[in-house]
Amino acid sequence: MSRHRKKKAGPSENAPAVAAASGRDSVPTAPPASSESARAPASRRSLKFAIGLAISWWTILILLVIFTANPVVLNYRQIAESDYVVTGRVVDRTLGRVEVLKEWQPAPSRAEPLQPGVIEVTNLPEVTTASRGDEFLFPLQRVGRRFEVTPARALNNRPLIYPVTPVAEKQLEQILAAPRGRL
Repeated sequence: MSRHRKKKAGPSENAPAVAAASGRDSVPTAPPASSESARAPASRRSLKFAIGLAISWWTILILLVIFTANPVVLNYRQIAESDYVVTGRVVDRTLGRVEVLKEWQPAPSRAEPLQPGVIEVTNLPEVTTASRGDEFLFPLQRVGRRFEVTPARALNNRPLIYPVTPVAEKQLEQILAAPRGRL
């Protein structure tokens, strides 16, 4: 007997020989289904869901930014201390010329309302960089025959004008309807 034993061939080593001996062609077969291949569709669905959720979230955030960014908030005290509040269109910013489109607040101390037309607002160049044709709500004080934008005391006496929007006009109506003592 020899010391070396002949190694028996395993089933995988005999498979090609058996297939050839039987006359059948060997057909590759798919490996048995494992738990990894069964989980693939579920993980793919989870990934698609997560991507869809992220896109929805970003869409909502963008819409919030577009429709709620920088809302106009009128300064109650500035409005209350103004002689006039008008909707006006900038005619010439550098010369301070504004076309009055509508007067919102009649001054209690004057007999006649402000007539529509072009007025001079002396501090307009310092207040805004608006272009010709831009429309704003202007809280104004009369200074002789001219006007100036009323300073807002809460903001270090900085004069403010407001873009004309439905929200700003509604706020203005509420401010003007409030009793003077409440402002």
